[in-house]
Amino acid sequence: MTLTPLSSDKGFFYVRMFGMLDDLLDRWAVNPGTGYLFIGPRRSEKFIAAERFVRALLGVSGDVDLRLHPDAVILEPEEGKVGISVDAVRKARIRLSARPSLAPRQILFAPQADRLREEGMSALLKILEEPPAGAVFLFVAEDLGAFPATVLSRLMNVPFVARGRHVPRPDVAAAATAFLGAPSVGTRMELIEMLAKRCDAAADPTEEWAATCEDWGETFRVALAEDPRTALVAGQAVVTARRFVGGPLSPRLPLEAAAVRLGSDDPFRSLFPTPISPPVPSIFLG
Repeated sequence: MTLTPLSSDKGFFYVRMFGMLDDLLDRWAVNPGTGYLFIGPRRSEKFIAAERFVRALLGVSGDVDLRLHPDAVILEPEEGKVGISVDAVRKARIRLSARPSLAPRQILFAPQADRLREEGMSALLKILEEPPAGAVFLFVAEDLGAFPATVLSRLMNVPFVARGRHVPRPDVAAAATAFLGAPSVGTRMELIEMLAKRCDAAADPTEEWAATCEDWGETFRVALAEDPRTALVAGQAVVTARRFVGGPLSPRLPLEAAAVRLGSDDPFRSLFPTPISPPVPSIFLG
């Protein structure tokens, strides 16, 4: 039985890690964190990567039906239903409380995570707040807007992009490249100030901020191959900035936080506020 991918045309910033992806998943499978969210549009490779990751975590080959594996807890809508019910989350929690049968750990895999209803998200948060020892949570979705901030804060966001999806404006992309290579926090702050003035002075600031986040996001995606440490910190900031667009908080705030973080000795410290061990640096520096 094959798990089916999601479908939607929503989204804003996604990262496809090209040749790095296989190595990244292999490293995570050896010493995984608690929770991951693979986010991206329909034409991205997020679902293929997610299923491969689940199999690596369980130590099984591609011909094993994940739904039959005793240590794979598949969270998805019941037959004939659109959304994932709170009862399904509660049943998953009960299964996760048991010891692994065959694999070294239990895996909760939600390949259609943005179909979780509000009550289900609340029940899910309770599990993430006190996760069973050794359990790993993997969610696949197309829209971050389906997730409350309390849930997102406990997951490592792994964004994906559809091929040929976006070409950034040259001048905005140049500013993003300068941000990555800036020699100091002050230089990065100046670039953010210039960016904010441009966006806020536009005829439609909300639209301009959204477009700029997309341009910067695509630039950081391309930079992952050459400078994964800096690009990942900057990309995570853009993900947050895009969520702020149109809201009460300025999108420049997470960008400024990234500028300060990149000037520190350990830019990955508390980057993902979830009990991930080891931290991201060992993944990219090994």
